[in-house]
Amino acid sequence: MKQGLLSFDCIVSSIRWIARVMGLCVVGLVVVFFIGEGGFNPLRATWHESLQVLSILITCTGLVAAWRWELFGGAMAVGGMLLFYILDFAANGQFPRGWVFGAIGLNGSLFILARLVSTKSWREAI
Repeated sequence: MKQGLLSFDCIVSSIRWIARVMGLCVVGLVVVFFIGEGGFNPLRATWHESLQVLSILITCTGLVAAWRWELFGGAMAVGGMLLFYILDFAANGQFPRGWVFGAIGLNGSLFILARLVSTKSWREAI
């Protein structure tokens, strides 16, 4: 389906690659933070901090898995961020501040969107 200068496939491919590049940036940033902080020592962390680190690792694993399985990986990334938000709210009484956490959730949502709009049933509906 061609509409103007951009085709439907080009738009879907752009969404997919934007999500992939953002995912690489997020995973790279998390790796840099872990290296800069000297790693994670679960023996010195509280159970709450351990769960938060686990939710970030789930999110990063989802972003990497989304390169192959967009729907599964995107859902895993969004679920990991939701878990992080819930855990942070339970500990501090407020949600995390800053745009970065929302951008990570958006990243997983872009993978889900790319998968859903690339299915045959979606194309037939247009």
